[in-house]
Amino acid sequence: MYDQVDLMKELKPTLWRSCRVIAHDPRLRLVRLLLPDQNRSVTDLANEANLTEGVASAYLRMLGARGLLLARPRGRNVFYSAEANPNVENAAELLNALKTAFSSGASNEEIIHYSTAFTHQRRIEIINALRDRKLMSSELVARTDIPHPSMSRHLRKLESRGMIAREKELCRVAYPKSMFARTLLMVAFEETEGQ
Repeated sequence: MYDQVDLMKELKPTLWRSCRVIAHDPRLRLVRLLLPDQNRSVTDLANEANLTEGVASAYLRMLGARGLLLARPRGRNVFYSAEANPNVENAAELLNALKTAFSSGASNEEIIHYSTAFTHQRRIEIINALRDRKLMSSELVARTDIPHPSMSRHLRKLESRGMIAREKELCRVAYPKSMFARTLLMVAFEETEGQ
């Protein structure tokens, strides 16, 4: 039987995996419902989010697997809270960024927009290659071993999300105004290759 730490190591809740879970409107609705009202049952959350219990339960487990929610079984029910799992690296930062985004009026669409910047591990590699320097896309290809056609696609995505800027042929990290986007960028800087 796995303990919680072993499970988290197996799931490897890296930024790109967490962003894939976050970048989804119904899952964000569930997190929003939990923020003002902790310890809610799957049934209650499903009803309020207009989801079936099975779907709500699956989404809540996905969020929990990324360290963004804690589940507490009570009898036949499971109650969820928007609390970061201390065993998951960067979960507290991501959850706090979500809370701040929600409280500042950010829409789910805006959160999804920024989250999709980092839904692929290669985009995190690109950001880290650009950290503290400007590089041409050909230099990025050489540093990351990402093929040129893929590099072009990833650069377009990062640029459209405000994470990089291009000046002629040079690419550099950009720092978006959104605190949520900035948090994603800072977590991306912390990720290492091979995660």
